[in-house]
Amino acid sequence: MISVRIATKSESKYYHEVKENETEYDFSNSIKNPCTKKINKQISIRIENETVEYFKNLA
Repeated sequence: MISVRIATKSESKYYHEVKENETEYDFSNSIKNPCTKKINKQISIRIENETVEYFKNLA
């Protein structure tokens, strides 16, 4: 779930501090989740061309 509210001053300060002190992680020895093939399912949805263009322009 993505929050769409504006962060408070204390939250904003916390997130900026965390971003500045990011730790690098090594994923070279990681393994794929064996359950993902069972979970993923391809679906089709109809989206109007205007909607697609709107989000392309935002990117």
